[in-house]
Amino acid sequence: MINRVALANVFNETLRPLNFRRRGDNWYRRGEEIYAIVNIQRSRWDDLCYINIGFSLVDRLYGDWIPEPKCLVRFRVEALNCVSCDTLSLLDEEKPIRMSEAERHSAIAAGIGVPVARTVGDIVDFAGLKRLLKSDMLDGGVFVHREISEMLD
Repeated sequence: MINRVALANVFNETLRPLNFRRRGDNWYRRGEEIYAIVNIQRSRWDDLCYINIGFSLVDRLYGDWIPEPKCLVRFRVEALNCVSCDTLSLLDEEKPIRMSEAERHSAIAAGIGVPVARTVGDIVDFAGLKRLLKSDMLDGGVFVHREISEMLD
């Protein structure tokens, strides 16, 4: 898997300009209506890491920050149709890829960092979250807590 620090650098470059703050391996933003978080999760069994995205309603928060597993809507980056399997394969350092580290970083930033930033950056209110969940941008694998699912109908 790509070095977690290198992946964190990609998210610093793409999420900080959108007013996301960093806490460990998490980038989060508390808006007026919606809380958004992007998380790099390390695997317990190997060197893999996963990219998780979560949203919650701000009036359900008990502070400025909550971890991604406590969000009302959660999914992995693989659920985004705008992130290809080929791009995700760039994260695997074990897989032979004929490109320099700088080229790999640029490809990951363009293929993962920018689409993630566009997705979470565009969600500033409940209507935006609802549009995302009803759009064709997501390809299954989305957890929606029953507390919010009733509000989405």
